Amino acid sequence: MITRLYYYLLGLMILLSVQSCKEDEINDPTKPNIQLEEQVEAFRGEGVQIQANITHELGIKSIRIHQPNWSLDKIIILEEEGSPTAFDLNYRFVVPMESEESVTIEITATSIGGNTTTSQQKVVTKASGNPTIPGAGEMYIVGHGYPQYSQNWNPSDGIEMTAVEAGVYIKKNIQINADAEMKFVGQKGWSPDNFGWVTKGTDPSVTMKNGDDSQPLVFAETGYYDIEFDKNQLICTVTKVGDVAPPAIELPEHLYLISRGIEGLNDLAWYEPSAETISESNKLSNEGNGVFKGTFNLKNDDGNGQGVHFKFVGQEEGYNPLNYGLEGVNDPTGEDVWALTPPVNINSADDYYAVDNTPYATYVDGAGEYVIEVDFYAETVKVTKQVVAEMYIVGSGFTDYDQNWNPSNGIPMQTIEDGVYRYDNLQIEEGAEMKFVGQKGWSPDNFGWESKGADPSVVMLNGDSSQPLVFENAGTYTITFNKNNLTCTVTEVQ
Repeated sequence: MITRLYYYLLGLMILLSVQSCKEDEINDPTKPNIQLEEQVEAFRGEGVQIQANITHELGIKSIRIHQPNWSLDKIIILEEEGSPTAFDLNYRFVVPMESEESVTIEITATSIGGNTTTSQQKVVTKASGNPTIPGAGEMYIVGHGYPQYSQNWNPSDGIEMTAVEAGVYIKKNIQINADAEMKFVGQKGWSPDNFGWVTKGTDPSVTMKNGDDSQPLVFAETGYYDIEFDKNQLICTVTKVGDVAPPAIELPEHLYLISRGIEGLNDLAWYEPSAETISESNKLSNEGNGVFKGTFNLKNDDGNGQGVHFKFVGQEEGYNPLNYGLEGVNDPTGEDVWALTPPVNINSADDYYAVDNTPYATYVDGAGEYVIEVDFYAETVKVTKQVVAEMYIVGSGFTDYDQNWNPSNGIPMQTIEDGVYRYDNLQIEEGAEMKFVGQKGWSPDNFGWESKGADPSVVMLNGDSSQPLVFENAGTYTITFNKNNLTCTVTEVQ
């Protein structure tokens, strides 16, 4: 009887185990679908966008982009993103200078059930220039008032524009004088394409037309401009870039610091900058006029005893087209100005260590907070180590500071002499309260008064039980605190 029961239970367990395994299996009978252009054009030494739309009804596990002659083998894992059922691939890659005239890229998509689809895209490469856009045709600026060109209403030497799509043309950073005039021609003559405006004036939004009687646009201000002309819709967009010439080193819209050994930043961005390794923490603030600035905490080294390395890129994905280095970085002091180096093409064949092809900064045993400022017009990188304050004001009611009893963003005081600290011209509101801390926290130095009140001459003490000084009147004050004898002087600035 016991033997029968034993075999019955054993059989039941095996059945349940098999059933459980079947429930864990994914019923995935279909393969991913890949939609892409069969052929694209690119230029050797320049970037190409590898684009495709990939779908699968249950989800996409991963995507592989492969071209062995280019040393291209990129795998994109999508499981962390929840294995989406649709994914728009948009991967930028720099075509090697020694590339063949025609290569084939393989794109393989794998579903969550393990089914794969491989599609191919032919890339025709050329030596240099701009990709040919089918049906784009030609477009030239004609008129007068362009100091960089000998153009004076002569279509035979019109200023060539660049086609960005069929019928849409741009000219960037062109210098234009006040009172300059502009029209567009589609050939090195006046017909058949002679584009201008219905009336002569300074407003580019006025209706445009094609014909000998079309009128020019007049520029009211001297400066550098971006011009875009849409032949399809007869629309012209004029954007003033600035009053001075753009910097010689190409100015990015955004600038990111990539590094090894900086607190809060992903070291992998040094080797493979991408949306996965670069975050807002890498981004320097655009201060305008070609200046970018950021504050970063450097460690003692990168964890390998090789110092803290950093340089910059102008996009979230890849080293190209915009990458910038620092030239001549030797024996940094913490108060340094280095030369900014312009972008170079980093051939992906150099693979993992590609970023080492261009100069970069190395700081050794320099742990601390640094302000890094990049000036594209001056072509400099300024690196300044911040002096940590020894005393901070904490409390509430300080007009110029977001300080509400938070020691982590205490208001730094100036050290006048050993143990004596001052803050000049502090804007204080009525009812404000104030204490002092000697660090970005509450201990060990937490200075206040024995009792809460408006009299700073009351005995002071150090400890959690210390009480704040209260300001009865709003105004501008100079605050001096002597840690040596525990006294505080409050002087209203008249």
